[in-house]
Amino acid sequence: ESDTIPPTILNCTSDVILDADPVTGEAVAIWDIPFAVDNNGPVFLISEPPFTSGSISIPSGSNISVEYKFSDLDRNMAVCQFNIIVRNQAGVDTIAPTISHCPSDVILDPNPVTGEAVANWEVPIAEDNNSPTFLISQPPSPGTTFFAGSTTVIEYIFTDSDQNTVSCSFSVIVNDLIALAITCPNDIQQTVDAPENTHAVVTWEDPVVPTGDFHVAGTHVSGTSFPIGITNVSYAVIDSEDNQAGCSFTIEILTFEAIICPNDIQQTVDAPETTHVVVTWEDPVVPDGDFSVSGTHASGTAFPVGITNVSYVVIDSEGNIAGCFFTIEILTFEAPSITCPVDIEVTVSSTEEGADIDWDAPMVTEPGQFLIGSRFPGFFGIGSYNVTYYLYGVTGQLAECSFSVNVIQREPDLVPPGFIGCPVETITASLGPGETSTEVFWTEPTASEHYAQVAVSADFNPGHRFPPGQTTVSYIVRDEFGNTGVCNFLVEVFPFVDTMPPTITNCPDNMTKYVLSGSPDPTVEWNVPSASDDDSDVNFVNATNHPGDTFPRGVTMVTYTYEDQSSNQATCVFTVMVIGK
Repeated sequence: ESDTIPPTILNCTSDVILDADPVTGEAVAIWDIPFAVDNNGPVFLISEPPFTSGSISIPSGSNISVEYKFSDLDRNMAVCQFNIIVRNQAGVDTIAPTISHCPSDVILDPNPVTGEAVANWEVPIAEDNNSPTFLISQPPSPGTTFFAGSTTVIEYIFTDSDQNTVSCSFSVIVNDLIALAITCPNDIQQTVDAPENTHAVVTWEDPVVPTGDFHVAGTHVSGTSFPIGITNVSYAVIDSEDNQAGCSFTIEILTFEAIICPNDIQQTVDAPETTHVVVTWEDPVVPDGDFSVSGTHASGTAFPVGITNVSYVVIDSEGNIAGCFFTIEILTFEAPSITCPVDIEVTVSSTEEGADIDWDAPMVTEPGQFLIGSRFPGFFGIGSYNVTYYLYGVTGQLAECSFSVNVIQREPDLVPPGFIGCPVETITASLGPGETSTEVFWTEPTASEHYAQVAVSADFNPGHRFPPGQTTVSYIVRDEFGNTGVCNFLVEVFPFVDTMPPTITNCPDNMTKYVLSGSPDPTVEWNVPSASDDDSDVNFVNATNHPGDTFPRGVTMVTYTYEDQSSNQATCVFTVMVIGK
């Protein structure tokens, strides 16, 4: 017989309220570990907090829920729950939290058929001037069902870390049902008068309805002839506001020789070596009268593994026969199959107290199987743990498997981290015309530390604009143990160098001048050439001749010289030829 009584929890503590240490701002919580007993067998701890009594320091202002859950072999659950509250000692706060969105009373009409109503409201919010707030009451949740004619006070009570409390309350009021109801007769069972009859006339009192403006309708009327078997009869009443109520009952017409066997029976052998099981059942139901009943097997018979048909026959005094049968199935003892995850090993840094570990629980492959674990995914402190799962089969067979969880803390590392790809040669760039700085790019080095890196920093990043000259770029990496590694390299920017001479425009072409014999030397005129430069101003240096000068007979070479700010020179050269006639 199934056990429906949950385990009894002993030694479940109340809330643990602590004052934080004024220096560290923390407190260590210690409590008695609860345990449970059951009236019908062993008890299993199926969930517990991720930390143990006295194992951790809890910061000021914390409110941590602690829960232990127990189960017996019949899956009846019992829970021990309490809170650990650490109060702030930096200064006593006497100001209570403030609540926003406190709902007004919720007034509802019930469903006319079910007499229920679902209430919804906006959950109030509490805020405090000095610490987190905590809900310490356990009000119903929005979406809860309430019954007609009920008034339920909903109260939200909040507290802060210094136990200042504030509350918000309102009522959920469900109006009474509209006076609309209908009461049907009880179920009716009747037997036909003779074997050859297939129908029977059945009468009943009309359903009871309230007085007033109502309309009543039914699927059948009293005095109807009903066939052998079960027929459902329904009535509905509707008022002027279209509110409805209904009821129903069954009419079962039995043949005079009817016999009803038990339902099919399934049972499992107690141990693998057992081949037979004794099975008992209630005798078949037969009508009153002069009947003879016989069966192929009697209750209390030992049945072999497999399926056996059991038949019963009833014979009346007229020789009419009716029969029924059911099956008895004996299942072999077969423990369920269970496969655990592989062993888990996690390494954490020297500053971490543990790690959050997750895994997939073993599969439950058959309906009715029940899985219990000694621990569940969550936070595991430094150390080794054995996790065991128990799988109970449909008929109580047990299979189990285990795996280990090992959380290892790394030893401090004194070797500093390094860099991969730190430039070994100076990175160079040149300014363009008119520039005072230029962007310089490089491939950033990567840290080579195999442990976790706390930070990698650089005083300059690729694309930074550098002025002329040399600049040292530094990358620094720091690992979790405080060791640092450095990558230094040079960026050198050269100033702009102009090597292009000026450009001369309007340089005159070679000129020829004719004069008569015995005449004086002529003067010659031309347009003075000009010069320009893309990068700087241009200066006139000198000219061998000038417009209006007197030239002797023969060929004279004229030269103009110009120079830019980088001492690049350009010349304009042409000839003046004087010919006598």
